[in-house]
Amino acid sequence: MFIDAHCHLTDLRFEGIRDQVIEKARKSQVTHFIQGGVDLAEWDRQVELKRALSSTVTLVFGIHPWTIAHQSDVALRQAFDRLPEYLKEAKALGEIGLDFGPRTSKDSYALQEEYFRRQLRLAKEGKFPVVLHVVRAHDQVMNILNQEGFPAVGGIVHAFSGSYEIAKRYIDLGLHLSLGAAATQEKYQETLRNLSLDSIVVESDAPDMLPRGVIPDFFDSERKPLNAPHAIWYVANAVAKAKNMQPEDVLKVSGKHCSEIFRLKLDGHDG
Repeated sequence: MFIDAHCHLTDLRFEGIRDQVIEKARKSQVTHFIQGGVDLAEWDRQVELKRALSSTVTLVFGIHPWTIAHQSDVALRQAFDRLPEYLKEAKALGEIGLDFGPRTSKDSYALQEEYFRRQLRLAKEGKFPVVLHVVRAHDQVMNILNQEGFPAVGGIVHAFSGSYEIAKRYIDLGLHLSLGAAATQEKYQETLRNLSLDSIVVESDAPDMLPRGVIPDFFDSERKPLNAPHAIWYVANAVAKAKNMQPEDVLKVSGKHCSEIFRLKLDGHDG
Protein backbone atom coordinates (compact mmCIF):
# COMPACT_ATOMS: atom_id res chain seq x y z
CA MET A 1 0.00 0.00 0.00
CA PHE A 2 1.43 3.36 -1.06
CA ILE A 3 0.65 6.99 -0.27
CA ASP A 4 0.01 9.90 -2.62
CA ALA A 5 1.65 12.72 -0.67
CA HIS A 6 -0.49 15.44 -2.24
CA CYS A 7 -3.63 15.39 -4.38
CA HIS A 8 -7.03 17.04 -4.77
CA LEU A 9 -9.67 14.33 -5.04
CA THR A 10 -12.33 16.93 -4.21
CA ASP A 11 -11.50 19.01 -7.27
CA LEU A 12 -14.72 19.60 -9.19
CA ARG A 13 -13.14 18.20 -12.35
CA PHE A 14 -13.38 14.77 -10.71
CA GLU A 15 -17.15 15.01 -10.26
CA GLY A 16 -18.80 11.92 -11.71
CA ILE A 17 -15.53 9.98 -12.10
CA ARG A 18 -14.06 10.13 -8.58
CA ASP A 19 -14.92 6.52 -7.77
CA GLN A 20 -13.15 5.32 -10.92
CA VAL A 21 -10.11 7.47 -10.10
CA ILE A 22 -9.89 5.97 -6.62
CA GLU A 23 -10.43 2.43 -7.91
CA LYS A 24 -7.64 2.88 -10.47
CA ALA A 25 -5.35 4.09 -7.69
CA ARG A 26 -6.17 1.13 -5.47
CA LYS A 27 -5.51 -1.32 -8.28
CA SER A 28 -2.10 0.36 -8.54
CA GLN A 29 -1.55 -0.13 -4.77
CA VAL A 30 -1.98 3.58 -4.07
CA THR A 31 -4.38 3.38 -1.14
CA HIS A 32 -3.91 6.56 0.89
CA PHE A 33 -4.49 10.12 -0.23
CA ILE A 34 -3.18 13.25 1.49
CA GLN A 35 -5.37 16.14 0.38
CA GLY A 36 -4.37 19.72 -0.35
CA GLY A 37 -6.58 22.47 1.06
CA VAL A 38 -7.58 25.41 -1.14
CA ASP A 39 -10.57 27.38 0.16
CA LEU A 40 -13.61 27.18 2.42
CA ALA A 41 -15.88 25.50 -0.14
CA GLU A 42 -13.25 22.89 -0.90
CA TRP A 43 -12.69 22.18 2.82
CA ASP A 44 -16.37 21.22 3.08
CA ARG A 45 -15.97 18.83 0.15
CA GLN A 46 -12.94 17.32 1.87
CA VAL A 47 -14.93 16.68 5.02
CA GLU A 48 -17.53 14.82 2.94
CA LEU A 49 -14.78 12.82 1.22
CA LYS A 50 -13.33 11.84 4.59
CA ARG A 51 -16.76 10.61 5.71
CA ALA A 52 -16.98 8.47 2.59
CA LEU A 53 -13.43 7.08 2.56
CA SER A 54 -12.59 7.20 6.26
CA SER A 55 -8.99 6.26 7.10
CA THR A 56 -7.76 6.26 3.50
CA VAL A 57 -7.85 10.08 3.41
CA THR A 58 -5.75 12.58 5.34
CA LEU A 59 -7.23 16.07 5.54
CA VAL A 60 -5.14 19.21 5.07
CA PHE A 61 -6.79 22.64 5.26
CA GLY A 62 -5.34 25.99 4.23
CA ILE A 63 -5.96 29.12 2.19
CA HIS A 64 -4.18 28.73 -1.14
CA PRO A 65 -2.24 31.70 -2.63
CA TRP A 66 -4.55 31.66 -5.67
CA THR A 67 -7.53 31.96 -3.34
CA ILE A 68 -5.92 34.93 -1.63
CA ALA A 69 -5.22 36.55 -4.99
CA HIS A 70 -8.75 36.13 -6.34
CA GLN A 71 -11.29 36.05 -3.52
CA SER A 72 -12.79 39.07 -1.77
CA ASP A 73 -11.48 40.42 1.53
CA VAL A 74 -14.73 39.35 3.19
CA ALA A 75 -14.41 35.76 1.92
CA LEU A 76 -10.78 35.56 3.01
CA ARG A 77 -11.52 36.85 6.51
CA GLN A 78 -14.37 34.38 6.85
CA ALA A 79 -12.14 31.50 5.73
CA PHE A 80 -9.33 32.47 8.09
CA ASP A 81 -11.71 32.89 11.02
CA ARG A 82 -13.11 29.41 10.44
CA LEU A 83 -9.80 27.69 9.70
CA PRO A 84 -9.07 26.73 13.35
CA GLU A 85 -12.43 24.93 13.47
CA TYR A 86 -11.58 22.86 10.41
CA LEU A 87 -8.07 22.12 11.63
CA LYS A 88 -9.55 20.01 14.43
CA GLU A 89 -10.04 17.32 11.76
CA ALA A 90 -6.75 17.93 9.93
CA LYS A 91 -3.26 16.50 10.05
CA ALA A 92 -1.54 19.52 8.46
CA LEU A 93 -2.05 23.14 7.39
CA GLY A 94 -1.83 23.92 3.69
CA GLU A 95 -1.57 24.68 0.92
CA ILE A 96 0.01 27.92 2.07
CA GLY A 97 2.80 30.00 0.60
CA LEU A 98 3.43 32.49 -2.18
CA ASP A 99 2.71 32.33 -5.90
CA PHE A 100 4.30 35.07 -7.99
CA GLY A 101 3.59 33.29 -11.26
CA PRO A 102 1.20 34.14 -14.09
CA ARG A 103 -1.95 33.11 -12.17
CA THR A 104 -1.65 36.04 -9.76
CA SER A 105 -1.07 39.79 -10.06
CA LYS A 106 1.57 41.86 -8.30
CA ASP A 107 -1.23 43.65 -6.51
CA SER A 108 -1.89 40.44 -4.56
CA TYR A 109 1.68 39.85 -3.36
CA ALA A 110 1.42 41.79 -0.09
CA LEU A 111 -1.86 40.11 0.81
CA GLN A 112 -0.42 36.69 -0.03
CA GLU A 113 2.47 37.40 2.34
CA GLU A 114 0.11 38.58 5.09
CA TYR A 115 -1.98 35.41 4.98
CA PHE A 116 1.09 33.22 4.65
CA ARG A 117 2.48 34.68 7.87
CA ARG A 118 -0.86 34.39 9.65
CA GLN A 119 -1.24 30.74 8.66
CA LEU A 120 2.32 29.92 9.68
CA ARG A 121 1.49 31.28 13.13
CA LEU A 122 -1.59 29.06 13.28
CA ALA A 123 0.55 26.08 12.31
CA LYS A 124 3.00 26.83 15.10
CA GLU A 125 0.23 27.26 17.65
CA GLY A 126 -1.37 23.95 16.69
CA LYS A 127 1.92 22.15 15.97
CA PHE A 128 0.74 21.30 12.46
CA PRO A 129 3.14 20.36 9.67
CA VAL A 130 2.85 22.74 6.71
CA VAL A 131 2.22 22.05 3.03
CA LEU A 132 3.90 24.81 1.04
CA HIS A 133 2.95 26.10 -2.41
CA VAL A 134 5.80 28.15 -3.88
CA VAL A 135 5.97 29.56 -7.41
CA ARG A 136 8.72 32.00 -8.39
CA ALA A 137 9.05 33.08 -4.76
CA HIS A 138 11.57 30.78 -3.09
CA ASP A 139 13.71 33.57 -1.62
CA GLN A 140 10.66 35.36 -0.23
CA VAL A 141 9.19 32.16 1.25
CA MET A 142 12.46 31.15 2.90
CA ASN A 143 12.91 34.63 4.35
CA ILE A 144 9.44 34.43 5.88
CA LEU A 145 10.05 30.90 7.18
CA ASN A 146 13.24 32.11 8.86
CA GLN A 147 11.43 35.09 10.37
CA GLU A 148 8.23 33.37 11.47
CA GLY A 149 9.47 29.83 12.01
CA PHE A 150 7.28 26.75 11.68
CA PRO A 151 6.57 23.65 13.79
CA ALA A 152 9.35 21.18 14.52
CA VAL A 153 7.26 18.53 12.74
CA GLY A 154 8.24 20.28 9.48
CA GLY A 155 6.21 19.69 6.34
CA ILE A 156 6.57 19.47 2.59
CA VAL A 157 7.27 21.80 -0.32
CA HIS A 158 4.67 20.51 -2.72
CA ALA A 159 5.31 20.09 -6.48
CA PHE A 160 8.95 21.02 -6.03
CA SER A 161 10.75 21.70 -9.31
CA GLY A 162 13.62 23.93 -8.26
CA SER A 163 17.37 23.46 -8.46
CA TYR A 164 19.45 21.37 -6.09
CA GLU A 165 20.72 24.58 -4.49
CA ILE A 166 17.16 25.68 -3.67
CA ALA A 167 16.29 22.17 -2.53
CA LYS A 168 19.22 22.16 -0.12
CA ARG A 169 18.00 25.38 1.51
CA TYR A 170 14.57 23.85 2.23
CA ILE A 171 16.13 20.63 3.47
CA ASP A 172 18.42 22.56 5.79
CA LEU A 173 15.33 24.21 7.27
CA GLY A 174 13.91 20.76 8.04
CA LEU A 175 11.38 20.40 5.23
CA HIS A 176 10.81 17.57 2.77
CA LEU A 177 10.48 18.05 -0.98
CA SER A 178 7.36 16.61 -2.58
CA LEU A 179 8.20 15.52 -6.11
CA GLY A 180 5.63 15.31 -8.89
CA ALA A 181 5.50 15.70 -12.66
CA ALA A 182 8.66 17.83 -12.86
CA ALA A 183 10.69 14.85 -11.70
CA THR A 184 9.73 12.92 -14.84
CA GLN A 185 11.51 15.39 -17.11
CA GLU A 186 14.86 14.16 -18.38
CA LYS A 187 16.55 17.44 -17.50
CA TYR A 188 15.68 16.84 -13.82
CA GLN A 189 17.62 13.58 -13.53
CA GLU A 190 20.81 15.26 -12.30
CA THR A 191 18.93 17.01 -9.51
CA LEU A 192 17.33 13.70 -8.54
CA ARG A 193 20.72 12.03 -8.41
CA ASN A 194 21.91 14.69 -5.96
CA LEU A 195 18.86 14.62 -3.71
CA SER A 196 18.88 12.23 -0.78
CA LEU A 197 15.92 9.88 -0.48
CA ASP A 198 15.73 11.02 3.14
CA SER A 199 14.49 14.41 1.95
CA ILE A 200 11.72 13.51 -0.51
CA VAL A 201 8.15 12.28 -0.81
CA VAL A 202 6.20 11.51 -3.99
CA GLU A 203 2.94 13.16 -5.06
CA SER A 204 0.55 13.34 -8.00
CA ASP A 205 -1.04 16.78 -7.44
CA ALA A 206 -4.02 15.25 -9.25
CA PRO A 207 -5.92 16.38 -11.24
CA ASP A 208 -3.09 18.71 -12.33
CA MET A 209 0.52 18.15 -13.37
CA LEU A 210 0.29 15.07 -15.60
CA PRO A 211 3.70 13.33 -15.53
CA ARG A 212 5.66 12.83 -18.71
CA GLY A 213 4.79 9.58 -20.47
CA VAL A 214 1.39 9.07 -18.87
CA ILE A 215 -1.41 8.06 -21.21
CA PRO A 216 -4.38 9.65 -19.43
CA ASP A 217 -7.28 7.50 -18.26
CA PHE A 218 -9.46 10.38 -17.14
CA PHE A 219 -10.73 13.59 -18.72
CA ASP A 220 -12.73 16.60 -17.59
CA SER A 221 -16.03 17.70 -19.12
CA GLU A 222 -14.13 19.44 -21.94
CA ARG A 223 -12.10 16.29 -22.69
CA LYS A 224 -8.93 17.77 -21.23
CA PRO A 225 -6.70 15.07 -19.69
CA LEU A 226 -6.57 14.78 -15.92
CA ASN A 227 -3.81 13.48 -13.71
CA ALA A 228 -4.70 10.87 -11.09
CA PRO A 229 -3.06 9.36 -7.98
CA HIS A 230 -1.98 6.13 -9.68
CA ALA A 231 0.48 8.28 -11.70
CA ILE A 232 2.81 8.55 -8.70
CA TRP A 233 4.32 5.38 -10.17
CA TYR A 234 5.69 7.48 -13.05
CA VAL A 235 7.31 9.85 -10.57
CA ALA A 236 8.68 6.94 -8.57
CA ASN A 237 10.09 5.42 -11.77
CA ALA A 238 11.94 8.66 -12.54
CA VAL A 239 13.43 8.80 -9.05
CA ALA A 240 14.30 5.10 -9.19
CA LYS A 241 16.07 5.58 -12.52
CA ALA A 242 18.20 8.37 -11.08
CA LYS A 243 18.96 6.36 -7.94
CA ASN A 244 19.45 2.95 -9.60
CA MET A 245 16.79 1.31 -7.45
CA GLN A 246 13.27 -0.08 -7.73
CA PRO A 247 10.24 2.26 -7.86
CA GLU A 248 8.51 0.21 -5.16
CA ASP A 249 11.36 1.06 -2.81
CA VAL A 250 11.03 4.76 -3.64
CA LEU A 251 7.33 4.62 -2.76
CA LYS A 252 8.07 2.74 0.46
CA VAL A 253 10.52 5.43 1.56
CA SER A 254 8.07 8.16 0.55
CA GLY A 255 5.32 6.45 2.54
CA LYS A 256 7.55 6.23 5.61
CA HIS A 257 8.27 9.96 5.43
CA CYS A 258 4.59 10.79 4.91
CA SER A 259 3.72 8.65 7.92
CA GLU A 260 6.20 10.57 10.05
CA ILE A 261 5.34 14.06 8.79
CA PHE A 262 1.56 13.66 8.87
CA ARG A 263 1.50 11.39 11.94
CA LEU A 264 0.07 8.35 10.21
CA LYS A 265 0.48 4.70 11.04
CA LEU A 266 3.12 2.99 8.92
CA ASP A 267 0.41 1.18 6.95
CA GLY A 268 -0.63 4.59 5.60
CA HIS A 269 -3.79 4.99 7.66
CA ASP A 270 -4.54 7.78 10.08
CA GLY A 271 -3.03 7.35 13.51
